[in-house]
Amino acid sequence: SQAHSIDSHFMRYEGLLGGIAAYATEMLQNESQNTERMYFNKDFDNPDVRPRDMSKAKIYGFDLSLEWPTYVAPKGETTEDSLQLLKRLQPLRRHYRRAVLRSHSENAVSLTPQRAKRRIGDLGVPIAWVYVGLENGGFSVFPGHGGWPDNFDPRERPWYKLAADKQGPQWGAPHISTTGDKLILACAQALYNEAD
Repeated sequence: SQAHSIDSHFMRYEGLLGGIAAYATEMLQNESQNTERMYFNKDFDNPDVRPRDMSKAKIYGFDLSLEWPTYVAPKGETTEDSLQLLKRLQPLRRHYRRAVLRSHSENAVSLTPQRAKRRIGDLGVPIAWVYVGLENGGFSVFPGHGGWPDNFDPRERPWYKLAADKQGPQWGAPHISTTGDKLILACAQALYNEAD
């Protein structure tokens, strides 16, 4: 009975990951111009620029935005062309938030913003982070936060390597989070365009 319960939880998390992967793939292939505001890693470190909803989250131990993801440009690249794929991901922010809340319960998506903030930031949810790492080194993470090192490259992270060149969800061994303070059990899925 306990094993069945655990299996069903993990299958639900795989379903949430599959939804994010499908939305991300669709958006990456959509060449229409996204004009919505984006916050890059340096924006989160600047009190005058960072998202207004930033606040301390007890579970994470630092300030987070539950409305806006963080974007990290490919290492050493800030040209318009290098940022084009990241810009296509911006509408994904609404799906990130829903997936994180749904990892707690289906009803959690209807929580008020204040209750959602308390649930995610102070009480915790099973899916603590949602990442999208691109082949060119671009990166998106939710919840949004600052403190990213200048040399950060998602392609070097265990979760990226876990799914590279594979199909479907891949579960990895626990590893230290990017923030260096928690163990994370990653489930990753590679994104493929229609040509692949």
